[in-house]
Amino acid sequence: MNLLFQVCDEEGLSKYVQELKEIEENILYPLENGAESFRISHGKMYTPFFTNQGYKTRFLVIKDGQKVIGGIVAIWKNITISNQIHKLLYVADLKLKKGYRGKGVIKRSLSYLFIRWPFIKNFQGWDLIYFCAMQRREVGVDKTFKGMHLGRLAKPVAELFIYMVDPKLFSDHNFSRLEYRPLKHINLSQDREKNVLWNDGIKDIISNKNGQKIKLGHLNPEIFIKLNKKKFDDAIKEIKEKTGSLACFSIDTKEQEKLDWLKEMGLQSETKCKIFSFSPFSFGSIKSNTFYISTGEI
Repeated sequence: MNLLFQVCDEEGLSKYVQELKEIEENILYPLENGAESFRISHGKMYTPFFTNQGYKTRFLVIKDGQKVIGGIVAIWKNITISNQIHKLLYVADLKLKKGYRGKGVIKRSLSYLFIRWPFIKNFQGWDLIYFCAMQRREVGVDKTFKGMHLGRLAKPVAELFIYMVDPKLFSDHNFSRLEYRPLKHINLSQDREKNVLWNDGIKDIISNKNGQKIKLGHLNPEIFIKLNKKKFDDAIKEIKEKTGSLACFSIDTKEQEKLDWLKEMGLQSETKCKIFSFSPFSFGSIKSNTFYISTGEI
């Protein structure tokens, strides 16, 4: 392999978009802990899903010679934690062509970035790194982080259930069971103020079972509290009005009250996602009782 790396903004990425789209067409992500799966399409423009999430986005294009074989995205975000603003780096969309997996490509890619980070201003301006990993039979991408892999510096800070449900199932919910205000938590999607986030055309989820697009209305992660009952009802109504759409959301596995509330309505999930975090400054990670994140950002 003749591995080459190029860091670029959304404009510079344009010449690589078609090759990256071809790679993602052949990557499957697990549903129901691996029983089913889906693939992702980031649409014609490819970049808006990422650039909409933060104030700065950079793309690492991984090449073997002149052939694009993968990529990684980094998104800079401002997040308030304990009344202080932190600059987080969300590492997302790690993708690699099938024939190059298990050959140390990602390890070398992360090393390329990490070695240059202290010296290149364009790589700086963040306090903490985090990334999300879908789990297949309780195993995620972190299983591949072996030896001196930089990914091993990141530690799991939360595990979440991912739900995709018919909004009609919320017709007879009892919101009085939920707490009035949220418990101590960190919301990694603080800028998502709308009740429902729609990613149509910028991140489409395609079922591997029937090849159909799964229409998802992503609920605001802070909507599941008694204080926000009106917002929740409005959100469910909005999703119902888009025929065939599902309500999509995540719940931290530590939030047993919410999980029990959902279970009483017959709503359970086997689809899981883990959040990992690392800080090179304190050699620690983000700490919180619970984490919120919009499924529209995972």
